[in-house]
Amino acid sequence: MSTAPKHPPIILLGMHRSGTTMVAELLDRLGLFLGQELESNHEALYFLELDDRLFARCNAAWDQPAPMIAFFEHRDAVELTRRAVEADLESKNFRAFVGWKQYMKKGGASGIDRRWGFKDPRAVFTLPLWLQIFPDAKLVAVQRNGIDVANSLFTREKKRLAHQREVFERRIARRAPHRRFERAAYKGSPRCLSFDGAFSLWEEYVARLDVVLGQANRPTFHVHYESFVASPREPLAALAAFCGLDAYSPADFDAAIAEVDSSRGNAFKQAQPTPEIQRALASPWMKKLGYSS
Repeated sequence: MSTAPKHPPIILLGMHRSGTTMVAELLDRLGLFLGQELESNHEALYFLELDDRLFARCNAAWDQPAPMIAFFEHRDAVELTRRAVEADLESKNFRAFVGWKQYMKKGGASGIDRRWGFKDPRAVFTLPLWLQIFPDAKLVAVQRNGIDVANSLFTREKKRLAHQREVFERRIARRAPHRRFERAAYKGSPRCLSFDGAFSLWEEYVARLDVVLGQANRPTFHVHYESFVASPREPLAALAAFCGLDAYSPADFDAAIAEVDSSRGNAFKQAQPTPEIQRALASPWMKKLGYSS
């Protein structure tokens, strides 16, 4: 950017359903500004929409992210996109992130004068662009067992399909036939309607995260989800220090710790030894990240 912000952003990285929402909520409690308008996963609508547009323009999707890798092989396309994103960060659109009053007072991203950051799992694939714009950014990378991630995605997608079927059967089928498809046909991630598909998506994200972190050569704090939720006090204090957060009170810290659900850390150990689970356990990424034993 033409004028770098006083405090470079903290960029939270990690596969969907890996615990990034938990980490974002904890950091928010301790004083990290993550946006004026947040959606349910504690992601700023402004940065979500930017990544939406970046993915859409490259014909990628959150569950089919590979085209973003090809995008970064073309320097001219990346440079054009970087300039466009930088312009947007300094435009009035940025008021969706900081709020209207703050935008009128300080302007766009270059005017931020507080500890801040953003979170979007798709940033695993857009990170090279963000690091061109914010070369001094710090990174927080969250890692979670692929079996738990895949089970969470698979379960969510099955519930979504069941809900859409119920909507169709109970309400939409009684309406005008020409509107049934528009209102009730399946919309979601076919890839995540199977455990194997969801697990392969986890592998794709962790493989890309490994590459971009290796290329970034930036200060990075690694959060091992299972270890973190089992005993969060020490790693949360270290994470807060890494992010430059020091104005919180002991009460704020204790309240944050109380939000951590330690029971969610070892769900994979109760998974039935199905053929799908056995295939997952044999994954090179499960072995590399220490989850196969």
